[in-house]
Amino acid sequence: MIGRIGLSRVLTRGLSSGEAAKLTIQPAIERSPTDLLNALSETVGPDTTAPHFAYIDDPITIPSTQSAKKTYFMAKEFGKRAARELATEWPTLFAFDRDQPRLPAFRPQHLADPLQVDPTEKSLQKMIKSREVQDSCVLYERLRSENVEVSEKVQLELFRLVAYYNSSNIPFSEWQEWAGIRNFGEESNAKWKTGGVADLLFETLQKTDETVSIMIAALCKFHDSQSVERAKELYKEHQKGKIHLEAFNGLIGASSFNAAKKLAAEMNCLKISPNISTFNALLFSAAKIPKYEEKIKAFSEIIAEIRELDMEPALSCYYIIVKNLIDSKLLDKEKRAENEEQSYNKQLTLAVSWISEILNEIEGK
Repeated sequence: MIGRIGLSRVLTRGLSSGEAAKLTIQPAIERSPTDLLNALSETVGPDTTAPHFAYIDDPITIPSTQSAKKTYFMAKEFGKRAARELATEWPTLFAFDRDQPRLPAFRPQHLADPLQVDPTEKSLQKMIKSREVQDSCVLYERLRSENVEVSEKVQLELFRLVAYYNSSNIPFSEWQEWAGIRNFGEESNAKWKTGGVADLLFETLQKTDETVSIMIAALCKFHDSQSVERAKELYKEHQKGKIHLEAFNGLIGASSFNAAKKLAAEMNCLKISPNISTFNALLFSAAKIPKYEEKIKAFSEIIAEIRELDMEPALSCYYIIVKNLIDSKLLDKEKRAENEEQSYNKQLTLAVSWISEILNEIEGK
């Protein structure tokens, strides 16, 4: 005991006689309000054994059938959309929220009204950037009526937008926020809107390789007999120029298979390299061949050409082929004639063989 007390006194005298130890306080690390949430999210992974995240509010409500899943999922999404609309219409109800950090998603605002915003080129550019197609068209018509000058650059940006979407708002398939409507919404096969803003801009802008290519691609994307004929006329009129790959792809997909092969040969002469969209267009044109044997032969030739160019067929290529392996008129058993039963069985056997090869190809990658 005495030895220990003596030792402690010696240590105490030594510390008291020496210089005081200096403590260095490190500066505080600046962190954003979401750093903690980000750190937590990095430590949590998906549970592959759990049901889809859309159905985990209450285990009792977890649906078991596809129909119930769709109903449940769409009900939740429409509920969110209703809440978003409520917050948009009556923002003062949420004026005293003190959440940190403030999230703009919880404070939605109406899109700018093209009839109320300032009629300037800057307002038009903002609408084009946000892909508000119809509002951009309305604002552009308003600018023209008020004699507001719009630069050629902005007119070209607007032309790209309205031509690609046919002067209509973006389709459900491109809705990023609402997955339910994106997956289950019905798409309309719209025809080309003749005399719209796209036609007006095309007549206003210079006929360059880019503008002509955009117009041809748009006419073929929303095609009917008249729009395809117009696209072919534009192509013939622009022979001295060099249209872009997208225009060739549109023309190929909207043409017969023989005409599509000629267009592909012209691409080769112009040294324009094809892409998967080009071969998808060729498959679409091959699907129009009336004779079944010739159609299947064309599919085989196109797939062989893809591999000849050291490319791999995409899932979209296989989708087009599988969709057209059996004549649609033979799929309805009640309307199928007795003499067509043998043809149906033959096509079904060949279709199973094709699907088996496609699955082996996909699984082997």
